[in-house]
Amino acid sequence: MNDRLKPCPFCGSSPESGVDFYESSGSNVKLYARVFCKKCHIDRGIVFEASSSITTVPFHNFTDAFSVAINRWNERCDNDGTVDGN
Repeated sequence: MNDRLKPCPFCGSSPESGVDFYESSGSNVKLYARVFCKKCHIDRGIVFEASSSITTVPFHNFTDAFSVAINRWNERCDNDGTVDGN
């Protein structure tokens, strides 16, 4: 998955990706799919709901959540102030 990621916009380091626990309420579990720079400590991501059983793999919307996190990380402003692809 990291082959789709642009380097950190601040330091140029290769980013990492992962999933962190966000919150739970009863059987509802929310996770945070994120892309982050260990050197600069910045990240971009999205909160998403896992299936009712966190032991079920794959998580509901897991791939979609990472696609959003990767797209958010890869956003860059051009010199004219617009975001790439818009």
